[in-house]
Amino acid sequence: MSVYKAMETDFLLRSVAYVPQTGIGFHASYTLRGTIRLRDNKLFVHGRAIIPLAVAGRDIRPDITAYMTAELSRVSGEKLMTQRFSDAHGSIIPTDWHTSMSMFLGGAEFVLPLPPESLTLKIWGNVEYTFSEGRYVANPAFPPTETFAVEVEE
Repeated sequence: MSVYKAMETDFLLRSVAYVPQTGIGFHASYTLRGTIRLRDNKLFVHGRAIIPLAVAGRDIRPDITAYMTAELSRVSGEKLMTQRFSDAHGSIIPTDWHTSMSMFLGGAEFVLPLPPESLTLKIWGNVEYTFSEGRYVANPAFPPTETFAVEVEE
């Protein structure tokens, strides 16, 4: 009888991003990092966003909202389940603008289908900035996306 191969791996997705707002521009770049664990037919993903605020202008103080999405699919491309996770508190107005900010985004849990079959897990995310005049989503030069194989052990 086949089972899913246990997995524990970290991921790091860096994104050079731009927001068309004076004082932010390419300072909207961010990093998504986290861990994927697969045990006993359950797949867990959790992550955080790291946002380098130290370079933003002193007069720029937006609310910041970050999110990540994990999508489980069959190798054929058929999507099985998508879960989006973000900080339970919603947007954050940072109190320390001199260092980078790390926001825990939470996690997602997937119960894998039986009998075991090869699957893929795709992870991506983004950051939104809300100013008094409106909301801007970071525009990444290369979308921060990574796909992981969920393998079957014979």
